[in-house]
Amino acid sequence: MNDIEIVQKILEGRCLECDRILPEHEATCSDYPVNILTNKMSSIKHFVSERQQRIKDIIESIDDINQRNEELRRFIEEYIEKDKHV
Repeated sequence: MNDIEIVQKILEGRCLECDRILPEHEATCSDYPVNILTNKMSSIKHFVSERQQRIKDIIESIDDINQRNEELRRFIEEYIEKDKHV
């Protein structure tokens, strides 16, 4: 679409994508209200999924740290016990 066609559509009050008179849009148009809502909800779902994965990764990291700390605690306790008997 060239600049003249774009300006003509704007002056006629038509959607640049689906050519319908505004505010009406075809169901396939990205500016159709249901499509706008669907796109926004998809963005929110993607954002929430990323955050959930980040939280899972943090929890796994904390579990690993706790496990290493427990192993160190046992090692220190064993060392102290051996040192008592010497």
